[in-house]
Amino acid sequence: MKLKKGILFFIVFSMILISCGGSGPTAVIAVQKGTTNFDKAVELVGEDNVVAYDTFDFAVQAVISGDAVAALLDETAGLGYMGANAEDVKLVGEDLTSELLGFAFPEGSPLVDVINEGLAAMTESGKLGEINEAYFNPDFTLDYDGIAEDVGTASEATGTGPCSEATVTTGANGLPDLGGCNMIIAVENAYIPFNYIDLADGKAKGWDYDVFTELSELLNFVPVYTPAAWDGMIQAVADGQFDIAGDGITITEERDEIIDFSTGYINIAQRIMVATDSDISSLQDLLDYIDN
Repeated sequence: MKLKKGILFFIVFSMILISCGGSGPTAVIAVQKGTTNFDKAVELVGEDNVVAYDTFDFAVQAVISGDAVAALLDETAGLGYMGANAEDVKLVGEDLTSELLGFAFPEGSPLVDVINEGLAAMTESGKLGEINEAYFNPDFTLDYDGIAEDVGTASEATGTGPCSEATVTTGANGLPDLGGCNMIIAVENAYIPFNYIDLADGKAKGWDYDVFTELSELLNFVPVYTPAAWDGMIQAVADGQFDIAGDGITITEERDEIIDFSTGYINIAQRIMVATDSDISSLQDLLDYIDN
């Protein structure tokens, strides 16, 4: 996913807006479909003032083009967009929420407890904190101009069989041992800093990759990364198409009704993004804009 695609991009984007019935600044907040950002935006300003797009890219582009007053998105994603578009957009105001993120599993999956033990071991050793620090800090400068649009293909399954059917034993490290099974992992490969294809070398990278690499060594499984669009990912997990999903999924009661979650691994804030020349600098400014 990239911004600034040139004339062709803006023509295509304009056609999409027209097909959606949009022309001019008719929306207050732009968001991505199916996210907690959408839910929060509706809570703040009402659904009539919210427009939802398939990806964060189009939500941010709506702000840049003046078709939305603001976008609501995760701070980590916002920093990535600002890296490529610092002259066009900015993050403003206080943190609107503090969301706990976790891995998603099919309901009743025996892998939840296994992964939780691995995460606990990574926390105790300091490895999880080390990976978090590498990706969730101002020094992480990769932006959406630096990742590929092509999300790649599934990695090779070279394990002993599906992890959902694995016999769990105890490894030499005292942790669960999955016997070298194939762990089918859903990743979007388009969501900085969790997962993406780095244009510099064409390799899949990100927080999810580093964490699952460590977990695979601790728990003895083969990570089989499988690109999947965010729209429909949670339902696909619920349907058993994947053993587990990364992608920075917020733990919510509604989602917990159809999937199981791991223990939370980090809190992420939601922020407001506006155009750099906007007078809006806080949530109250945004609410005042609606009232006026």
